[in-house]
Amino acid sequence: MQEVNSKFEVYYFPIKARAEPIRLILAFAKANWDNKNVGNWAEEKTSTKGLLFKQVPMLIETTATGEENRLVETGAIIRYIARIFKLGNKEVFKNSLLDSYFEGLYEIFCKVISIPFMTKEKEKIPELIKEDHLVKNFLVYNEDILKSNGSNGYYMGNELTYVDIVAYCLLDNYVTFTGLSLSDVKGIYPNLVKVYENVSKNEDIIAYKNSSKCLA
Repeated sequence: MQEVNSKFEVYYFPIKARAEPIRLILAFAKANWDNKNVGNWAEEKTSTKGLLFKQVPMLIETTATGEENRLVETGAIIRYIARIFKLGNKEVFKNSLLDSYFEGLYEIFCKVISIPFMTKEKEKIPELIKEDHLVKNFLVYNEDILKSNGSNGYYMGNELTYVDIVAYCLLDNYVTFTGLSLSDVKGIYPNLVKVYENVSKNEDIIAYKNSSKCLA
């Protein structure tokens, strides 16, 4: 991990959703950051500088020299943070492999958090997520990836990378929206739960979860 002397703002609505993996990774990286909540979206959607596709989240970085960088699209933001804080692997191929893991995880993450928003009959949400073909398959694929690394609760080697943080965020949402306990999930996806447990022990993640930055 590398220290970065920038100040970051996560511009998003005052909810977790698509911005939460960004917040978690900034916390893990020991970044200097805060939330910047959307106020009047109808107005800000067209007036906010750098909002390329009129969608949030956006990462706003103010560097040590006062330069401002604005970046949109969750995947691009996460990989940028991982790159500048060195939260991946120093070998080019292994880092690209981590990016592959991230892409797969992010696909499931988006599906898991979209089902509750698109489902009118809320009582159906848990089963819709648990029985979703893409979600079930990709969770199994991730179990295999983690098994290939020795079932040690890490996606690569023996230390946390940004990918482990994204997996933690995914599983946190999976447990929340399915109503399953962590022990229930452990019986189905034991390797993913090991990742969740490893991330849960990180002092910076613990501090974030107990802070006012962590939204309900």
